[in-house]
Amino acid sequence: MSLVNQPAYAPDASAVRSPALWLLGLAALLASAVLVHAPATIFDVGVRNIDFNTHYAWAVQFAEALRGGAPYPRWMWRGQFSLGEPALLFYSPLFYYLCGILRLATSNMWEAMRIVFILSTMLTGVYGWRLLRQFTDDAHAFAGAVALQWSPVIFMLCHWYNDFPWAVGFCALVALTYYLSRPNALRQWVDIPVSLAIAALALIHILSALMALICFSFLSLRFIRRWRWGAPFPRPVACWFISAGLGLGLAMFYLFPALDSMSLIAADVWTTQWTPWQNFAFPIFTAFAFGMRWFSFQWTMPAIVLLSIVAATLYARSQPDRSAPLNETLALMLVVAWVSLFFASELSYPLWLLDSPLRKIQFPDRFLYIGAATGVIANLLALCDLRRRGGSRFWRVILITPLVLGVAATAVLGAKLSWIDGKPLALATDETSPYRGLPEYHIRTQGPRWQGYYDAGGLAAECAERRLTCTTLAQTSRAQLWSVTTGGPVDLRLPLLAFPAWQMTIDGAPTPYVIDPATGLITVTIPFGAHRIAASWQRLPSEWAGLFMSDLAALILVMVALWRRFPRAAGYPIRPGIDPIRRRDRGE
Repeated sequence: MSLVNQPAYAPDASAVRSPALWLLGLAALLASAVLVHAPATIFDVGVRNIDFNTHYAWAVQFAEALRGGAPYPRWMWRGQFSLGEPALLFYSPLFYYLCGILRLATSNMWEAMRIVFILSTMLTGVYGWRLLRQFTDDAHAFAGAVALQWSPVIFMLCHWYNDFPWAVGFCALVALTYYLSRPNALRQWVDIPVSLAIAALALIHILSALMALICFSFLSLRFIRRWRWGAPFPRPVACWFISAGLGLGLAMFYLFPALDSMSLIAADVWTTQWTPWQNFAFPIFTAFAFGMRWFSFQWTMPAIVLLSIVAATLYARSQPDRSAPLNETLALMLVVAWVSLFFASELSYPLWLLDSPLRKIQFPDRFLYIGAATGVIANLLALCDLRRRGGSRFWRVILITPLVLGVAATAVLGAKLSWIDGKPLALATDETSPYRGLPEYHIRTQGPRWQGYYDAGGLAAECAERRLTCTTLAQTSRAQLWSVTTGGPVDLRLPLLAFPAWQMTIDGAPTPYVIDPATGLITVTIPFGAHRIAASWQRLPSEWAGLFMSDLAALILVMVALWRRFPRAAGYPIRPGIDPIRRRDRGE
């Protein structure tokens, strides 16, 4: 059993394999991606808020650390006003890897980031096209892919919220949706493309992966409701959870140390300072009780998503034959889309009262992210079916209207940002100034007077007051180095917040340190004379454990791939015309 038993559309070979049409479609998707991000790519304007500044600062430091030889920079040394923060120990790293790699070929980080925006939106279109071309011709599939690229929800995430990794991760979400719609999806015990898509989503934006796992897991109900006690357990259900687990396993080099180290930072900020009560989609009762945070993201965007889902649902219910592969895929997308709207709306209010992983998502309206993919795809699939059946003009208007509204909303938002609200960004030179950082990444041992140390002049002021000669020689993600000359033994606070991964040395010899309770800074005893004090980042035990888990998951997936690539080695005699995988599925 699989999600979709066979392709629903079989166009003639020339329509599918026309190189000219294929290249023209790719060019159209690229041009569409550039236009979607026109405020940043063409007009170079935006709204700089704390999210913009944070992701930009992290990307600049991550790229610098990569160029300096750090394979996985986790310490952002300019945060907390140059006292440092372990932000990338907890935040998904793939977006910053992409920006850091592209920074090698660009003149500044903002240029690299804009290329990542364009490429991710182009990938959204490519995967949308691949999904839709299973059910319609290339031209209509490309048109639908463009509509998917012009999602107003994703545009707002990228250019108004400025949560760049979250917006970039949309391409991985659409890829996951495509892989689950393939004719052979979840047919075996492990679906490697599904695992890879989940790993990519988790490594770009972990909360997106959590929301996707919650919503897509409801697909299992479609198969479990047909299951009878004593019958074999539905393979798609088992395959989904096994594949999802292996996908998360691939991401464990990031995820395990992040989860294991939560007690080291002020992680409670995520659930105490940021609460869900003002952030439901379609707020009515909660708006009266708690107020509302952002009208356009809680009413306008949800309404557009809801229209797509309702239009596709009404169309699906009007069709007498719901067993065709296209209609099965449409039904599955609608299940996920409605689940996402449930979690986004006040209907899920009781669930947000529980102390569960759901609270880590913080804001219910974030679930619109899942509906922005599956709801629009369901709408497009309904249009594909309408075209195949030669349906009425009435249904054509019903189904096209939400798509047009979505594209128009993105165009209006883009024009407004480009010509009214956006300010010139002027990031031709990378900014390297110290910054406050986010409160959730405050280290538990960080004292209340940490900013007072910076405001008073930091290491330079403290050394001048105590008549010491101090020079900062290096500040990077992996190492901090100072030169200090003293007239006698002295306890000196260094401009570095204490964290278990730091190992201190004086002139190359390991030395103990204490934590200054007022600031949380590392304090070392320096003997008489001139010395070099160094702090070097040593991997935490959880980092090694996470790396082992990722290696193990990768090894399992490689072995599964080789097993399928060379079926004779798995013990299946090859008979002409018999696919060994199909034979195994039949129990032979």
